[in-house]
Amino acid sequence: MTTLTRYLGRAPDTVVVHTAGHRPERLAQYAEQDSTPVEADIETLRGLVPRVLTGDFVTEQHFIRHDAEKVLAALWPMG
Repeated sequence: MTTLTRYLGRAPDTVVVHTAGHRPERLAQYAEQDSTPVEADIETLRGLVPRVLTGDFVTEQHFIRHDAEKVLAALWPMG
């Protein structure tokens, strides 16, 4: 959060964190390149940021990537 705050010029008021896990075959694909997902410390984030949204925010078609529609729906729920 310190680095993000420095780049933004202020602390964020909302953070979106993927907590739903990943498909084993995708994790294996990344492990072949010595890569693993970053584990977020949710409790620490809640002490630093007023609004922490957790859930499933990725798509895993060929790679693990943020799903813009899921993120948008979490930030601005319709209804």
